[in-house]
Amino acid sequence: SAVLLWTLDPAERDALLANQTIRRWDPKNLVLIEIACARSPKELLLVREAYHARFKRSIEEDVAPHVDSGYRK
Repeated sequence: SAVLLWTLDPAERDALLANQTIRRWDPKNLVLIEIACARSPKELLLVREAYHARFKRSIEEDVAPHVDSGYRK
């Protein structure tokens, strides 16, 4: 729920939103782009760590199957 999201640490919130976006993949969903573009490198590292701690998976590996090879870095 929305209330739960706002009670979480920002990195944990972004990790949860990222996971929900990845599980219900829609190329028109801009959540991952917003997280990637609006966070500092330090904040992105915290999101990555929070994602791994919560889901025991790598966010990069979860996103990779959905990304065209032309966009992979």
